[in-house]
Amino acid sequence: MKTIKKYWAIIVGLLVAILTFGYVIKKKSDNKKDKLDTKIKNNENAVSKLEGKVEVIETQKDKIKESIKEHEQLIENLETRKAIIAAEVLPVALAKENIISKTKRNHKSKKTK
Repeated sequence: MKTIKKYWAIIVGLLVAILTFGYVIKKKSDNKKDKLDTKIKNNENAVSKLEGKVEVIETQKDKIKESIKEHEQLIENLETRKAIIAAEVLPVALAKENIISKTKRNHKSKKTK
């Protein structure tokens, strides 16, 4: 009877050791999974924040492109106006004749008085 009890004690001890060893391994793997899950959640949060920033930057980029196009159109309009004004400028000879004709008229009007 005593030998049977010893064998049973050894068998029960081995079973308890195996179960505790399995429990310890399972607990460690669960801890690793929890750590990995928290890291994944943190990374997802960081990615979502960065995506929001990227969207804001893209909208700003689009606005800047639109303003650049508007400025380019304004510059083109100003250049065409400049060309028109430059074309309207009288040559020096015509300006001289105009000045002389006006000064003669002024002198004539003074002499006649």
